[in-house]
Amino acid sequence: MTKYNFLNELERRLARLPEEDRKEIMQDYEEHFEFAVEAGKSDEEIIATLGTPEKIAKEVTADYHVELATRERSNVSQAFRAIFAVGGLGFLNIVIVLAPALTVATLIFTIGLVGVVLIASPLLFLLFSAIGLQSFSWFELFSALTASGFGIFLSIGAYYMTKWAINLTIRYLAFNLRVLKGDKA
Repeated sequence: MTKYNFLNELERRLARLPEEDRKEIMQDYEEHFEFAVEAGKSDEEIIATLGTPEKIAKEVTADYHVELATRERSNVSQAFRAIFAVGGLGFLNIVIVLAPALTVATLIFTIGLVGVVLIASPLLFLLFSAIGLQSFSWFELFSALTASGFGIFLSIGAYYMTKWAINLTIRYLAFNLRVLKGDKA
């Protein structure tokens, strides 16, 4: 593979990044080639040192998404993009990053959903009583109102657990990337 082929392949694989960021990355790799050629290395030696364009693109994309998620901590979709980008670096990362993240997300979603159903329980009780599916009882109405209050607490808890999980996940993803690159954690 030549320098030209390497850089074209890398740019193609970075196509999903914003143009400004992609140009900056490409300029960095072109400079890397220039400095290495000045040091007497061939294109093949430089490429062997750098790794494949596919691997570099995955790492750069993961870095980009983790950095973006760090800046936009309350954005759930950005956090999931970062999780999938880091998970895409290898099978072990899928097991270490994606499985626990999906498990926690499912748990928080379930708690939030139970909270919403409990909040709606007085309305459901009144609706079922009005259409004759169940008889009206003041005790059951007050029980439904109590469940609704508990549902509000669950929903608030799910909201704060989501914020906490996103922050913790982003910090873990940044740590994971540093470990994969061989930087000191």
